[in-house]
Amino acid sequence: MLIEQSAIDPSRIESSANRWERFHHEFKALMEEEDRIVQEQGPKDCCYAYFTDPESGEFGCWIENAATESLDAQFKSLATKAGIALGLPPGTSPLRWWLYQLVHDLRANQSNLLRSYGHRAGFIERLIEASATYCIRLDQQSHEKAVLSGEGAPLQRGLNEPCRGGDPDSAQRERPGGTMPMEDALSIAQQRIRKVDDFIRRCNRECVGFRVFRKHIWFAAGHARARQFQYWQAGSTKASGLDAQAFGRILDMRPAEFIALVKRKVSPS
Repeated sequence: MLIEQSAIDPSRIESSANRWERFHHEFKALMEEEDRIVQEQGPKDCCYAYFTDPESGEFGCWIENAATESLDAQFKSLATKAGIALGLPPGTSPLRWWLYQLVHDLRANQSNLLRSYGHRAGFIERLIEASATYCIRLDQQSHEKAVLSGEGAPLQRGLNEPCRGGDPDSAQRERPGGTMPMEDALSIAQQRIRKVDDFIRRCNRECVGFRVFRKHIWFAAGHARARQFQYWQAGSTKASGLDAQAFGRILDMRPAEFIALVKRKVSPS
């Protein structure tokens, strides 16, 4: 079967392919930088994202545990640009749009980097690696779509419409107004996130000279890694009663008392 040369627009194929290939290389460079920092700093988890499950009717996402402040800023900037490249509904944050579509891609491909707990919440582990992998799939989809139909522009969807098979170009019904449902929820997970955020803010406001992060909370509770803290924060049944007691006790501490505890664990006498 012969195909007329005019049926395919090479510039459209090239621009779409180059776009996602470029994003892949940029995310991969950040991933390699993260791996280098993690190896140099010893036992440490890579950057991850906690999300409230979009299938429950609302979507929220928080990026945690970035290796450095610079790496955190670089990832958010790059993910924002990638979210814009996907094409997004008016009034939607490009960064959250990227993370939202990433969740659906990981779920559609049954990725080991996605951990969901029922229909409430979950985690994207190795967030930067997951983003780089998603770009590979988007690059493949862009090639296939450009060749088969010549349509390169992504269609818009609302955040309540999942991306079938992780394909950002599949037509979906757009949510009226194109806005993200971000109502305050009373879920255990969101209550715990707020409590942790408030605790960290109080510590950093009241105690000068020592910057507190989430990692200090699980470290003070006796955990070398973030896993049990993640389970507890998500309201997962994998968190034990002892986890709830330990993290609850820490969050009830006065900032000065907590920081003194962390310093004792770092430099025991």
